Amino acid sequence: MEGNDISEMWNDASRWKTGDKWRSFGWNVIEIEGHKIEQIDAAISKANSTKGIPSIIIARTIKGKSVEHMESNPQWHGKAPDSDTVPIINLELDSQFVIAPSIIAGDMTHLENEIKRCVTGRADYIHLDVMDGKFVPNKTFDHNKIKELRSLTILPFDSHLMIDEPVKHVKEYVEAGSDIITVHAEVCDESSFGEIHDLLKHNQVGVGLAINPDTELPVWSYKFIPTLDQLIVMSVVPGKSGQKYIEETHEKMKRLNVILNEHQFSGYIEADGGVTLENAGSCFIDGARCFVGGSAIIGQKDVRGIINEFRIHILKARRKILLDKAYQLGGSTLVKKWIDLHIIGEKKEHIRKIAAQEGYL
Repeated sequence: MEGNDISEMWNDASRWKTGDKWRSFGWNVIEIEGHKIEQIDAAISKANSTKGIPSIIIARTIKGKSVEHMESNPQWHGKAPDSDTVPIINLELDSQFVIAPSIIAGDMTHLENEIKRCVTGRADYIHLDVMDGKFVPNKTFDHNKIKELRSLTILPFDSHLMIDEPVKHVKEYVEAGSDIITVHAEVCDESSFGEIHDLLKHNQVGVGLAINPDTELPVWSYKFIPTLDQLIVMSVVPGKSGQKYIEETHEKMKRLNVILNEHQFSGYIEADGGVTLENAGSCFIDGARCFVGGSAIIGQKDVRGIINEFRIHILKARRKILLDKAYQLGGSTLVKKWIDLHIIGEKKEHIRKIAAQEGYL
């Protein structure tokens, strides 16, 4: 490998020659991103199904992944953090986020190509907006199209069912290959959602509940909160593209966080509708951890570039939250200690700048 930017070298698989060496000996080589469970699972299945030659799985990983000051930093190999930084590290681990492009914002006549753009753009999920022309005025596609697209990627399919009577159809979306299925509270009651919940859990599919901008979380849903995998908080009126983020959603999120915390919610809040580079950081501070991007991501020519920009903006908001925690726990002394832990790349200077803006230094 050449160069000093470890993260960039990790991203550029062409610089990794290990696979070529094993191929030269006739092995079945499977190269994956080792931080994605779906890739690990698919690689193991592929290796088990390959007969006649030995297989090797090469997983590209970053030492200390998900804790910024430990990432690619060899001094943390086998070393425990100081007790005063553990609460900040725990918060950082609890503040991971994912980007989920919505492919209906692309070319609806060539959705296969939009899937490929998500893959090359390094999306985390692929968001599939299913509209039936009844619950919302527009119509997109159904489970048959999702089944067609499923073979194109192992990225998780995040199926958002904007349809009437989802209890009658949810099994079809399970069989089509959805990894997460979200239905709307407006077309469910405790009984029908309970049936959906149990079916999804039985099939090891993530369970999601969505609420429209003018809908509060119904009381009947509280009993399901501890086992929900996802809550979609719509920040535009569903069924229409190109809308601006409804600003009142920020206040709504504050109310929701109280309810979710009281009922031991451990899933992701997904921000869906009008999410842009300008407001993604604010949505993260509100509590969102999954970000759906339609025209803001798929509508852009350089999907990979815009997804990277989203991550940069959200990462800045996460760093602010961690600095807030450090200041709360130990004032400027702990803030300075936290900043000084970040010695790889340009992280320290970026974090120091945020701390100075917040008056923590």
